[in-house]
Amino acid sequence: MSEQQIKITLAQLNPTVGDVTGNAAKARAAREKAKADGADLVVLSELFLAGYPPEDLVLKPAFQSACRAAVEELARETKDGGPAMLIGTPWVEDGKLYNACALLDGGRIAALRFKANLPNYGVFDEKRLFARGPAPGPVTVRGVRIGVPICEDIWLEESEDYENVVECLAETGAEILVVPNGSPYHRNKLDLRMGHMVARVVETGLPLVYLNLVGGQDDQVYDGGSFVLNPGGHKVVQMAPFDEGLVHVDFTRTAEDEPLYAIEPVAQGAVNTIVTQGGAVPMKVLANNELQTKDGAHPSERSTRHIEVELPASLKYRVGDHLSVVPRNDPTLVDSAARRFGFLPADQIRLQVSEGRRAQLPVGNAVSVGRLLTEFVELQQVATRKQIQIMAEHTRCPVTKPKLTAYVGDDDASAERYRTEVLAKRKSVFDLLEEYPACELPFHLYLEMLSLLAPRYYSISSSPAGEAQRCSVTVGVVEAPASSGHGIYKGVCSNYLARRRAGDTVHATIKETKAGFRLPDDNAVPIIMIGPGTGLAPFRGFLQERAARKVKGATLGPAMLFFGCRHPEQDFIYADELKAFAADGVTELHTAFSRAEGPKTYVQHLVAAQKDRVWELIEKGAIVYVCGDGGKMEPDVKATLMSIYRERAGADADAAARWIEEMGTGNRYVLDVWAGG
Repeated sequence: MSEQQIKITLAQLNPTVGDVTGNAAKARAAREKAKADGADLVVLSELFLAGYPPEDLVLKPAFQSACRAAVEELARETKDGGPAMLIGTPWVEDGKLYNACALLDGGRIAALRFKANLPNYGVFDEKRLFARGPAPGPVTVRGVRIGVPICEDIWLEESEDYENVVECLAETGAEILVVPNGSPYHRNKLDLRMGHMVARVVETGLPLVYLNLVGGQDDQVYDGGSFVLNPGGHKVVQMAPFDEGLVHVDFTRTAEDEPLYAIEPVAQGAVNTIVTQGGAVPMKVLANNELQTKDGAHPSERSTRHIEVELPASLKYRVGDHLSVVPRNDPTLVDSAARRFGFLPADQIRLQVSEGRRAQLPVGNAVSVGRLLTEFVELQQVATRKQIQIMAEHTRCPVTKPKLTAYVGDDDASAERYRTEVLAKRKSVFDLLEEYPACELPFHLYLEMLSLLAPRYYSISSSPAGEAQRCSVTVGVVEAPASSGHGIYKGVCSNYLARRRAGDTVHATIKETKAGFRLPDDNAVPIIMIGPGTGLAPFRGFLQERAARKVKGATLGPAMLFFGCRHPEQDFIYADELKAFAADGVTELHTAFSRAEGPKTYVQHLVAAQKDRVWELIEKGAIVYVCGDGGKMEPDVKATLMSIYRERAGADADAAARWIEEMGTGNRYVLDVWAGG
């Protein structure tokens, strides 16, 4: 019988309103105790970092920033491999203030959940203070899907204003309900709580953890009294009222707990079209580690992930190959897109197609709107003028319609307006729908506009000479203020991969590299590798392969690696490994740093500084490999090589251009580049 266990620590504590530092220290101490006891997750109460209730204090930007900084610091501390932490905090997102719970795990903020139902009766005044959050899906901790309804999210009865958070969590696969509360005491309150919570357990069939705080604030008193209910609605844990304490609870799921039948509402043929069309197969994530330095004197605000997956026995790869990954859209974006058309992500729909027409989306079977938008379609592609025209045709508002048609006229001014306001700012159809809420585009036409979600290619950064079925990729996580000026742009696949944890599954396959981007079979052939940032990825595989050949007795020809990054103490990825390769004679290592002391230095400057050695190897038949930004870096490298050629051959610019072209034709100047931004 297979089983899965998770140990949860309930931290029933008394936070102090406004004492962010002290409350963070309490949370930290609770986690240390939980860690010592082997817990997987420690749970703290609603708005724990702020203290409860914070009232108008929570509206002060300085206080909001202090809470955020404390969350981020606590998150960094979870990289020690100890338990995850679920902690209540105010949180500002896209200019809105939420009553939030943050899941901290693996050194990062792994997930955020926002309170959907805001009480505005009795002592509560939350509608004035907070924005209403979307209906949440579960978070995953150690492979277990945990629903996090926050206080009122589990209390309210059906009403016009009610968001059925518990139902949404159950439908989206929650296995345990963990409820952080700030529930004030009055006579018979424990019985009232118990009645409501038992009802939620009966509705869902899920075990429930109810965590309340203790202490007081002005006229409000909080009595703790936290408890745990099993799936039958029976109380199995009861913490003492009016007293701080920690309790550990073990949850065990056996094979007998799994349903006899599982029903998948998406048509299998549609799944095959999207996921397996290019041969994608399930792969288990073995590791996902941050490569950039997040502390010390030069902490990085960026992220580069080292991700390892287990290949099925049927797949083999060679150094230089790519891993083709089928991504998933960001859950927050999916939620926003669904709501724009009046749906919740959990809402089920059925697509039909006109006779004689073909469709690649799931047709005829029920599918949730969330899954449809997550797994099947591109949501962030730039809107075309044709798409904007369709939007204008479905807009009756006399103010909005001219604004849309102004992008699609036949005149030069319209074309220029589209280039500067849409294309240059990379606005998607959804961005425009958010910008122009009066547009009445129906959901079925929106789906027609969208391209199928395409796989993303990543250079494999390992060699099969180590473990043949274990391969790695090096992923620069794209996250920055959106060019549109609204919100944060997140790269689809890089952020999807960044969120994967060890044990998760991704769908991917191996794609052979273009001709020439391979290590030469003849070990004596010199090689020159130029790859700043994540452009290093294939060359790490090259060097692992060369090291393995050397161990087997091969005599290696000379190799040069030119690597560039911002700062040696910030984003010098795989630094120790590269230095070891250099010390072992596997390669010469030349590094450029653009943000260190002294003038900005890039890889092309290193190539120029090493022109004698570079030319020596080229004359001996060296293959030059370039990987990375094709918008600026590669042209600068090419210009430097042509300049070296002109100097050594006494040639003019035309001759240098012919020379580099011949190098490319002969697979001696080989590129693996992408468009630079």
